[in-house]
Amino acid sequence: MEIISVIENAIFDADKVHISPICSTQSTKEVQINFLPGQMMPAHKSKNQVIIQVLLGEIHLGIEGFQKIMRIGDVIVLKPDQVHDLEALQKSIIRLTIVLQN
Repeated sequence: MEIISVIENAIFDADKVHISPICSTQSTKEVQINFLPGQMMPAHKSKNQVIIQVLLGEIHLGIEGFQKIMRIGDVIVLKPDQVHDLEALQKSIIRLTIVLQN
């Protein structure tokens, strides 16, 4: 058993969004995504259901025409193949849960 601090151990890269695995189980994969202000992930999709949680900062989230500012503590569940994009409004950390089993 290990306790992982995603805030204290966060790595930010001036050239690109920093993505790193946190942990995985039989049914999920946890990923940490760190953004500096203005960094973005262009429109993309996942074949799996995903859960996005903001741990630090503010993110602009676009989902198929829906626009939302996500703040610390906000969580959203995306269906498989739902196209989405993200842009950091502040220095931000996202926890992404990829659901491996339906």
